[in-house]
Amino acid sequence: MPTVQRKELGKITHLARIKLGGKEQTAQIQGQVSRIIDFVNQLAKINVSEEKMSQYDAGLKNIFREDKEGELVKEKGPELIEQAQKKQKGFVVVPEVFKEE
Repeated sequence: MPTVQRKELGKITHLARIKLGGKEQTAQIQGQVSRIIDFVNQLAKINVSEEKMSQYDAGLKNIFREDKEGELVKEKGPELIEQAQKKQKGFVVVPEVFKEE
């Protein structure tokens, strides 16, 4: 008997906004979801309390850097701001993108 009942599957498909085609597809998906849940339950039974945490180094490095004003901004910034249609206190004024509700 599947571990996921039709009523539960109905809730899952509603939350996922999935429409099932009929009884055959519902039974197929019900079986698949049940197998997934059974597998997760098996994993939950594994004792990992004595396992050491491992760190995996994929050769990634931190790409964040400190913001610095570039030479182009120093040279052309004031000129570009001057050309803007709207400006305020040395900044270009643009239309609002995000509006508060």
